[in-house]
Amino acid sequence: MNSTRRVNWAVVLALSNLSLLAQTNQTAVDQFRPFQVTIAALSTKPLDKQYEFLLKLSGGLMQEDYAGVTDQRDLPHFGHLAEELMRQKQLGLMREILRRREISPFNYYTLAELLAKEHDADTFAILVTNSSPAKSPSTGKGSHIEKETGDGVPEYSALSLRHYLTDDPHGVRAQTHLIELLEKNERTGVRAFAAQALGEASGVDAIKALEAATNDKGFVSSYQAGFVFVSQFAIEALKKVKKRGSVK
Repeated sequence: MNSTRRVNWAVVLALSNLSLLAQTNQTAVDQFRPFQVTIAALSTKPLDKQYEFLLKLSGGLMQEDYAGVTDQRDLPHFGHLAEELMRQKQLGLMREILRRREISPFNYYTLAELLAKEHDADTFAILVTNSSPAKSPSTGKGSHIEKETGDGVPEYSALSLRHYLTDDPHGVRAQTHLIELLEKNERTGVRAFAAQALGEASGVDAIKALEAATNDKGFVSSYQAGFVFVSQFAIEALKKVKKRGSVK
C-alpha cells in the first residue's frame, strides 16, 4: 500500500507569510532615505555652502556605529546621510569633507570607507595626505594623548587605505605608504591601524614590516580598537597575511 504524505497547509502559509514579512521589512530598510530631498536640494548650491550645511547637519546626527550599538538603525543617523551622498554621486562634496578634516573622526571614517571601497583615485590621494599630515588635526587633549589616540583622522585614513591594496593603479603605493607609516609615524594609533591595514597586503616587504612591528610596545587608546599595543595589531595582521599563503 502506497503511503500518502499530507501537507500541513497551515505551516506552509505561516512560512510564506514570514518570508513575505522579511522581504517587506528589508524593502522598507532599503527605501528609508531620510536625506534624499535635502541632498537633492543642496546639490544646487555652491560647494562651500554645501560643505557648511553638511558640517552643521552632521554635528546633530548620531554616528553610524553608535546607532548600530544602541539598536537605533531605524532612526536617521550619519550613515544614512553618507549613503545618500553616495547614491546621488556627490563625490566632490564627500571628498571636500575629507580634505578639510573638520568633521568628527568617526563620521570621517564612514565617508572614507564608502569612497575607498570604490577605489576612488582622488580619495586615495586625500587619505595618503591625511594619514601623515604635516600638521595633525588637534583634539584639544594635549600632545601626549594626541600621539596615543586611535580615534583620529590620521588613524582612520590609514585604515581605509587597505581597500587600495588590491587595486592595480594604487596597490604598490598604498602598501609602501602603509609600511612607512608602520615604521616611522610618531602616532601609535597610526602605526596600529597601518598594521591592521597591512593584514590585507601580500609579499615579503609587508611580512618583514609586520614582523618588526611585533616588538612595537606603543600604547593605543581607541574607542573601536580591540587591542591596546601596536604589537598586538601587527601579530594579528601577520597571521592573516600568512594564512592567505603569502609565506609558506
